[in-house]
Amino acid sequence: MVAEHTGPAAHTGSPGRTGSPGSAEHDGAPPPHPYGVGRRLTTRRGLLGWAAGGAGALAATPLLSGCGSAAGSPAAAGSPATTVALSDNFGPFDPITATTIESVVLNYHVFEGLIDIDQSDRKLFLALAEDWPRRLSDRRYRVRLRAGARFHDGTPVRARDVVYSVHRTRHAKTSFFAQFIPYVEGAEAVDGRTVDIVLSEPSGLLHQALTQIRVVPERHVERVGDEAFGTRPVGSGPYAFQEAQTNRSVRMRRAPGYNGPRPGRLERATFSIVSDSPVRISALRSGDVAAIEAPSDFDLGVLRDAGLRVRERPGLLMSFLMVNCARRVFADVRVRRALHYAIDNERVVELAFAGHAQAPTSYLPRDHPAHTRVSRQYGHDPAKARRLLAEAGHPDGLSFKLQVYDTAWNRAVATVIQQQWADAGIKAELLVGGENLYSGVYGGTYEAMLGIADQSVFGWDANTLLSWHYGDTWPEQLFYWSAPERDEILRLLAAARGTEGREQRTAWARAQEVIAEQVPLYPIAHRDVVTAYDPRHYARFSGLSVGGLDVRGAVPAGSAAGGRR
Repeated sequence: MVAEHTGPAAHTGSPGRTGSPGSAEHDGAPPPHPYGVGRRLTTRRGLLGWAAGGAGALAATPLLSGCGSAAGSPAAAGSPATTVALSDNFGPFDPITATTIESVVLNYHVFEGLIDIDQSDRKLFLALAEDWPRRLSDRRYRVRLRAGARFHDGTPVRARDVVYSVHRTRHAKTSFFAQFIPYVEGAEAVDGRTVDIVLSEPSGLLHQALTQIRVVPERHVERVGDEAFGTRPVGSGPYAFQEAQTNRSVRMRRAPGYNGPRPGRLERATFSIVSDSPVRISALRSGDVAAIEAPSDFDLGVLRDAGLRVRERPGLLMSFLMVNCARRVFADVRVRRALHYAIDNERVVELAFAGHAQAPTSYLPRDHPAHTRVSRQYGHDPAKARRLLAEAGHPDGLSFKLQVYDTAWNRAVATVIQQQWADAGIKAELLVGGENLYSGVYGGTYEAMLGIADQSVFGWDANTLLSWHYGDTWPEQLFYWSAPERDEILRLLAAARGTEGREQRTAWARAQEVIAEQVPLYPIAHRDVVTAYDPRHYARFSGLSVGGLDVRGAVPAGSAAGGRR
């Protein structure tokens, strides 16, 4: 039972992320189920500290640390080299421990899976696989590898490398991605280019699962060790890793001999880390860099007026409200609903995002294939919010402290809803910060939090996205929600994982209905993901639906392969 490969409908998930930390320890092993709010997610601290969408608060670093001289500048128009600006730092590049948006997207250039996902349109495509997996039984699928595929060290990609990579991703104690593929048991080599994928249970999400498994060279990893491999990765993708300087830049070169479906057209690429949006915009306008991610929503007109191209993609990236259900006041669903009825989401989109976002009609964004417009639409009804609070024993309103994850746009959201709540008799004191706020969340002493998340960097299937916040970890360890409805969501996600078609869509739709009814954690807005680039440098540059920048599809200006995308 495998989902159709023509689209993204049946895949994973954010921190974006999907996994489940089985321990309450802040610095324990990666969670085995899907969850995330901030940028680094390998620990419970990471679930909150991973600032999705490139909005992290790094100190500004020298902008062009990766650039060469003027004559050889990677951003020079018509050059086969390029420099682009990311908004946040990267982590390790080992594909089983890469847990930041930047690392995951950079790894798209270096590594391949049997199947990959194009994050510009969410479609799946064959990478190292020669054809789509052939079903041998409900739990066994056969895949033939692309002929002539080689790693960047010159060695051929073998079936045993795939077996090694599947086992490493699924069973290594350090693997963050094991949580996304619990139904993948392992793999077996049939011959040098043929491998069988073995499942522990039938699943309609196999194609999506295979996008989570990056194929690595067994002999090289075993020779250098995991830690060294994470700092100098070797893959089979269109670009080969050269060098990384923490907080500064990553350099890659086009991989010689690459014979896959997405060949690189740039000889060299430098990804500079520039945390400040105005500095990124200035660098793009001056020509110091050729593309940037995450410009301020309020500066897009300025970029267009300067002759630069702006690509906006709808996505999952969200500002969400989470309440501590261990507190009696928020254990009452009437109070939780009142908070949302008091919010004018359309006004939030206008004031905090300059219109470059969507008011939620469900937990999933409107462009997701499994999106269901749920029955309970909160809209803006402050009178109803007051009535619900009165019914719950708060006729004089409500006061609480709201912890706000510190990004410019999330602060703007907090300011808007603070005023809207006040109009409904709800007083929220804003506590803006980063790591310093998390002890109250971990310890269960906080009241409410306005966080951000985008687990879709790990995939696009509804199970991954819904399980991120509504699997095992977040309800138990972060918003402390224990209710029959929570158990119903878990049953629905388990059912969806084991089926496909109408039954799968029905399970996902019901899960979205339950989440909207209960709202212990719910989106305030889904923000568009924005990329800007200079057409003097690129004839084509694909904006993504997640944070980060992907130059695999970039076509240099003047190239015969140009054309807009």
